[in-house]
Amino acid sequence: MRNLPQRMILFLDVATRTGWCAGRPGETPEYGSKRLAPEEAPPVAIVAHSQIFIRELIETFRPNVIIAEKPVFAGAMRGKTNHKTTRLLQCLPWAMAATAYHEKMFDYREMDQASIRYFILGRKPNTGEAKEEIMRAMEALGFQPQDDNASDAIAGWLYACNVIAPEVNPAHTTPLFEHRASGTLF
Repeated sequence: MRNLPQRMILFLDVATRTGWCAGRPGETPEYGSKRLAPEEAPPVAIVAHSQIFIRELIETFRPNVIIAEKPVFAGAMRGKTNHKTTRLLQCLPWAMAATAYHEKMFDYREMDQASIRYFILGRKPNTGEAKEEIMRAMEALGFQPQDDNASDAIAGWLYACNVIAPEVNPAHTTPLFEHRASGTLF
C-alpha cells in the first residue's frame, strides 16, 4: 500500500481513558481523550464502550489508517498493576481493531511506545517521567492536550506521520527539530 501524504491518520493511546489524534500529515490535527466508561464499570462494559467510541471516530474522521500504541508486555507491568487491569489493557486494542475491521477499516497498525518517545524527545525518557516529558514537549509545540492520554496520542500521531509520510514537513513540528539540531531540547 502506498504511503500518501493526504492519508488521514487516526492514532490511539488505548486505555480506559483513551487518547486520540486525527489528521493528515502536514496539517494541524484534532485531538482529545475520552473515558470509555465510568470508573466502576466492569471490564466488559469498557470493551463495549471502546467499540462504540472507535465507530464514532471512524465516522467522524474517515481515516485511511488507524494506529494504536502497542500494549506493554504484561511482564513489564508486574508489580505496577493487577491482573484484571493488565488483561483489559491487552484486550482493548484488539477489540477496537476488530470493530474497525467490521467498519471496513482494514489498515490497523501498532507502534512501539519507546520508538514514539525517542522520536519526540530524541532520547529515552527518565524513568517515571515519560508522560510528563511528553506533555511538556507537546505544549512546547503549541498543542494544548487536556491530559497525558491526549498528549501521548499527539506524540504518536506525529511519529506516525513521520513514518507514513516522511517527505511532508509538518510546520507545527519545526520547533522540535530546531531544538534537536541545536542540542537544546526543552
